[in-house]
Amino acid sequence: MDQQETVQQTTAEIQQDWEVLGSDGQKIGDVNEVHTNYIWVQKGLLFPTDMYIPVTAFARTEPGRVHLNMTAAEVIAAGWHTLPEAITASAPLPGTVATPEVEAAK
Repeated sequence: MDQQETVQQTTAEIQQDWEVLGSDGQKIGDVNEVHTNYIWVQKGLLFPTDMYIPVTAFARTEPGRVHLNMTAAEVIAAGWHTLPEAITASAPLPGTVATPEVEAAK
């Protein structure tokens, strides 16, 4: 299995409303939408804006949770609060809904 297949398999497992946790155990937020190359995490108490977290930041998944390979502070510093141009063509995976924000970015 190549890296692309592994990434697609990983994102295919993730579902809306799963918790996203930093490597420090701090909750980043909840998954709003799952795409092939990233997840859209809706803003919460810790984050004042939505985050678009690439699959390269995933450490592992378990039912109901996505664990990242970086701390919450590192996620904030990463600048993932805007939808990256390189991944705007990524359609939502089946079972999620494309939002006007994502559609407008295409």
